[in-house]
Amino acid sequence: EPPRFMKVPVEILVVVCVAVGIAPAITVAPVLHAAASSILGPAMPAYSLSIWHGFNTPLMMSIAGVIGGIALYFGLRRLIDLHAVVTHAIGRNLFHKQLDLVFGLAHRLTQALANGSLQRMLMALVVVAIVVALAPFVADPGSPNWPSPQPLPLLGWTLWAVMMACAVSALFVYRQRLLAVLVMGGVGLMVSLTFVFLSAPDLALTQLLVEMVTLVLMLLGMNYLPTQSAAEHSRWRKRRDALIAVIGGAGLAAAAYTAMTLPPNTMAGELVARALPEAYGQNVVNVILVDFRGFDTFGEITVFGIAALVVHAMLRRSRMAPEQIMPGPPIKLPVPADLAQIMFPLTLTVSIFLFLRGHNAPGGGFIAGLVLAVPLLIQYVIQGTTSVESRFGFDYIRCIGAGLLIAIVSGSASMLFGVPFLTSGHLDLHIPLIGEVPLASAIGFDTGVYLVVFGGAMLILSMMGTIKPSRTRNARKGEIDPTRRSAKTGEMH
Repeated sequence: EPPRFMKVPVEILVVVCVAVGIAPAITVAPVLHAAASSILGPAMPAYSLSIWHGFNTPLMMSIAGVIGGIALYFGLRRLIDLHAVVTHAIGRNLFHKQLDLVFGLAHRLTQALANGSLQRMLMALVVVAIVVALAPFVADPGSPNWPSPQPLPLLGWTLWAVMMACAVSALFVYRQRLLAVLVMGGVGLMVSLTFVFLSAPDLALTQLLVEMVTLVLMLLGMNYLPTQSAAEHSRWRKRRDALIAVIGGAGLAAAAYTAMTLPPNTMAGELVARALPEAYGQNVVNVILVDFRGFDTFGEITVFGIAALVVHAMLRRSRMAPEQIMPGPPIKLPVPADLAQIMFPLTLTVSIFLFLRGHNAPGGGFIAGLVLAVPLLIQYVIQGTTSVESRFGFDYIRCIGAGLLIAIVSGSASMLFGVPFLTSGHLDLHIPLIGEVPLASAIGFDTGVYLVVFGGAMLILSMMGTIKPSRTRNARKGEIDPTRRSAKTGEMH
């Protein structure tokens, strides 16, 4: 007999099925109306949900099918005794043979594609993406209607040249991992400057901060890579990979060029026109994130929080015990440590400033969360995990949960006033000595984004920084595990 709580999900489904069957107008009608009206708009057709619709064609067809099936079964019994003729379970054996065949094919396909090789899985992903992207052009090979490009200033050519130089250099320094990571960071930096050049400060800030966090994450991941690279691949395999990379890169370049050269009569103008009167914000990018497409953002922070929790669940058993973690950095750096302590309150102020101004100027919860994560991450590197966590005491898992809860509550508050989920409101507060302060309800949802981004980024990075060193890696290098204590003195080696 299964435990009680294993039966609860089944019982919930049974209750839902019975409730839908008995009272469809109460249970299903609101959901059906919300889903259909979002697609059809005000032109909703008339419909009725009830148990009994009278003697109509569908009911007659169902009755005819049941009666015909019963008559066919008993009629065949008079003509032929199926149980006497069919002495072996041919159907069951045939079914199991076909099932084994399908399982065998699936097993061989899995062994060929998902055999633990990240390179092979990445290649399969890129090839499938290329095929899916090229499918519309095969069906309709018409040439795209691209407008004439505008002349590029000297600064744009400079950024493009430096970006291309960094990208090409990564092909030649890939064996020098630290240098390769820095070169790829240069590509991201040039992309950030390109956003600045194209008057997109929100995207530039986001790209720059993501580059910082990604750079640290890659440096932490390099700690656990094998010290020696795998053997060189054959020349045919290199050419195959180069061809796939060129096709994929050219496709992405064409897609980006098409997106950037779209005609101006798109919905962008409508979003700009509606941002201030309907969402009470002048920063169109932030208004789109927390208002016009707020439900998309809610899904994204949910996925990001789940990803951080999955990383924590996968790595927590590999994390060093508290007594194994060094109390401080291997090398004392007093000047950087003091600068990091001074920088943290200043960066916290900047983070709050960017968060509060995000609805009307470049900023917002996502950018502010990353701004807060970067100086704290620097303190982890300079002062050590034990020192930072004992002083600040952040619980990143609860931070993620609190952020998602705040986002749900702030988005659901609008439903109390009879409007859809995540509908924004506006209030002008008069504060003495300050004056009129405009306040949009989207700031509550943006607070949830702020907490989830900060908590998720720091949870992933803090877990990556305290994983037990690989024994095989240390053995190859001839090093002693730095977390191993002396059996005699108990000191950390």
